[in-house]
Amino acid sequence: SDLGVKMTKYENLKDYLKEVEKVTYLNNLVYWELHVSGAKESKDYLLDVLTDLSGKAFTLTTSEEYGTLLYDLINDNEFNSLTEEEQKYYQLLYERYENFKKVPVDFYKEYTRCNNKSITMWEEAKEKNSYELFKPYLSQNIDMAKKYFSYFANDKDL
Repeated sequence: SDLGVKMTKYENLKDYLKEVEKVTYLNNLVYWELHVSGAKESKDYLLDVLTDLSGKAFTLTTSEEYGTLLYDLINDNEFNSLTEEEQKYYQLLYERYENFKKVPVDFYKEYTRCNNKSITMWEEAKEKNSYELFKPYLSQNIDMAKKYFSYFANDKDL
């Protein structure tokens, strides 16, 4: 880092999480645009952007670098100087990391695309009072959700 100052494990993780937060923020803005204020003509484009941003955020939070940063902090003496809430927070992030790293990024992107497309189709079907428009998306969304959760369900029946 700057001026040869050695960053602590906590500071390294906080810097990494700032990058995650930036991508998540952009993801939330595009989500809002897609589902609330976006023009109908822009929905497909926004869906592509949202899928890419979701994939980027997912990649950041399932990367080996992220896992190492979390693991190193949790297993360092520095961890004991954190508040109980902070300790629980970073332990939870690590548990989530351990679960979600099992999901392939390409599948995650496909899953989020399917989920967001089904929301837009639900809005259109509701507007046209036509369940038939939404039905195939609902079915696909259920199948994708089952597959998604199967990656970390540890053989539990879904």
